Amino acid sequence: MQLVASTLVIASVSAVLGLGSIVVVLDPEAMDTGRDGDAWTALPSVGPDNGNPYVDARLARNGRLAMPAGVGAVFVSRGDGADRRYKPQCHYRVTGQLETIDLWTLTLTDAANPQAEAPPPPGTAPSLPVTSRMAFDSRNVLRQPDGRFSIVFGPAVRPGNFLSAEGMEAPVLTLRLYDADIADAIAGDPASSPLALPTIEPEEC
Repeated sequence: MQLVASTLVIASVSAVLGLGSIVVVLDPEAMDTGRDGDAWTALPSVGPDNGNPYVDARLARNGRLAMPAGVGAVFVSRGDGADRRYKPQCHYRVTGQLETIDLWTLTLTDAANPQAEAPPPPGTAPSLPVTSRMAFDSRNVLRQPDGRFSIVFGPAVRPGNFLSAEGMEAPVLTLRLYDADIADAIAGDPASSPLALPTIEPEEC
């Protein structure tokens, strides 16, 4: 009886630990790789030889589109560099240049509703009303004379490049860089990107 009881205890503990590890792996932040003091964290690339079903399951569970290995890189931002989460009632300004990247997209989604309608393909965003815009890309963003761009996101419409967070509970920015050189540069270590990613600063609430 003692042997049976011990076996049941060990089996129960193993099951709890196993299920717990799966829950952790499926968490949207569990496998993201960040850079100290940076607002952005990198998502792992996924390819046909990735061989990691947990990565595929996590991305599917959270409604994310993976970047195939060798194509580019994906970075997400849930808060500023001080680790403060974005508040849906506040406005934030994203400023950058990304002049060496031929094609990039920046989308705003709600982590509380990951199955919401996906943003439009690159180049189609201008046809959307400004209050419904979910994405900008390198081909339709308005730039300053020096090539820099500035995008504001928040609940109330602002002039210029604007992404609406109206109705969102947990705004999340996703930056996709379609560039093989960047993919090669950060292969094996997404936190080592040599590229200066856009800065994100809070404005008014």
